[in-house]
Amino acid sequence: MKKYLTITSEQFFEDNQKFVRAIDEAYNRFDADRLMIERSLELTSKELIEKNKSLLNYIEKLNYIAYHDTLTHLYNRAFLTDKLDMGIAKQKNNPSKVFAVLFLDLDRFKLINDAMGHSVGDKLLGKIATRLTEFSSKTVTIVRLGSDEFVVLVENIESEQEVLLLAENINKSLKHSFHVDYHEVFITVSIGIAFSSVGYENSSDILRDADTAMYNAKKKAEVAFKFSISPCTIMRQHLWNLNQICDRQFRTMNLYSIINLL
Repeated sequence: MKKYLTITSEQFFEDNQKFVRAIDEAYNRFDADRLMIERSLELTSKELIEKNKSLLNYIEKLNYIAYHDTLTHLYNRAFLTDKLDMGIAKQKNNPSKVFAVLFLDLDRFKLINDAMGHSVGDKLLGKIATRLTEFSSKTVTIVRLGSDEFVVLVENIESEQEVLLLAENINKSLKHSFHVDYHEVFITVSIGIAFSSVGYENSSDILRDADTAMYNAKKKAEVAFKFSISPCTIMRQHLWNLNQICDRQFRTMNLYSIINLL
């Protein structure tokens, strides 16, 4: 004989309530876990964003340190080397992209360091750098090579005359006195100039010629404006002039030949 389980309505209601409470508790635990996971993911995402920003800032600082002088905050030799090599490569593809290197050396700077101290010398270099930056532009870049040597890179020049004018203006600007720690300091500068039209293969060669030209300028007696152009640039100009003369004579000979044939 079959036996049947008898459940009263009260028991059914009570069991149903227990079941509902169990579901609610399970849902609440699930919801709490979900919120915790979402918060954890949100924090992780924020942390990743912050770490990424920190990494980018760190890389930016490293790049700045790699390409800037710590004392004057001007571009340094490493930046100049890369810039010159790129300029030489550009000119090989487009000969009209001529640039010039102005090599500046402060006269008797060592005497200032010895007489007034390196602290004054460093501050003077900073003030000189500030004054030189007045000439910076899209086509003019100011660089500190080290010690008392600076370079002015002039790109996309149209004539040598504009470079000479810039050199003269720099010379005039630096002739005005500098005030450093209650000292009034006067400084002069020797400038060597090299033009890329010579056809250089690398940055070290054009820097060498500009440096040589600067030392030639330094040997000059006390004059208002001490500068020198690289002998390679002058030789190149002479060759260009010679080619122009030969070309004109060749055209004249061809013209006479055509006239004689007629």
